[in-house]
Amino acid sequence: MGTLSAGMVLPGSKLTLSIILIINTVFWELVFSAGNPLFQNRKVLSVLHFDNCVGEEYPFKFVKWSFIRNRTTIIINGEEIITRNIDEPLTIFYRIEKCNDKANPDTCEYYNTWRWDNLCTMMKVLPFISTTRNLHTPPLSCPFRKGHYYVRNAKFDTFSLLQFLQTVGNNNRAMWKFRMEIYEKDQIVCCLDFSIQVVNFRTKNSRGNTSSSHTQTIRKADFI
Repeated sequence: MGTLSAGMVLPGSKLTLSIILIINTVFWELVFSAGNPLFQNRKVLSVLHFDNCVGEEYPFKFVKWSFIRNRTTIIINGEEIITRNIDEPLTIFYRIEKCNDKANPDTCEYYNTWRWDNLCTMMKVLPFISTTRNLHTPPLSCPFRKGHYYVRNAKFDTFSLLQFLQTVGNNNRAMWKFRMEIYEKDQIVCCLDFSIQVVNFRTKNSRGNTSSSHTQTIRKADFI
């Protein structure tokens, strides 16, 4: 049997030349449309664990926190109970470990330590901390005042945190473990353990201008 040349129409074929041209045009548009790929990978943040440190009870504690991811936004619910006034000077530490495989604790190793001696100032400056602070009802002041604080269905865009962490690498199995400690002078008043993972989230682009986020629809929770 001979080979048909591209675009050749056999006599008596039900496909007309115009239909073939349309199919051909659509096919190459999908293949070579550089500004409008069929799928796009976006970096998103997934919260795997978030709870008070096991052991001691401290004046500042977190209660019933949950995180639901919606595209690049996280919906946050939770409470904070502060059992007494906590005054300056306040220092905050983050001890960070990187685990190359979240399913294997043996892959975890020390990565870095962050420290800020003036916590109240940093809460106004650091994008993800200042944003989280503003989500509270009643407003969370610093230094901290005794009270019961709530976060209800608050939307938190993880973009600034992703930038700050600078962990948008290609290893989607990596998990980042944090131990946060807040000190009032030399006394620890809060201790929190949490872990996060930066993953690729596959979105399907609608036809048209892909520069606008509203043209992108989520295909499914497709982690790759």
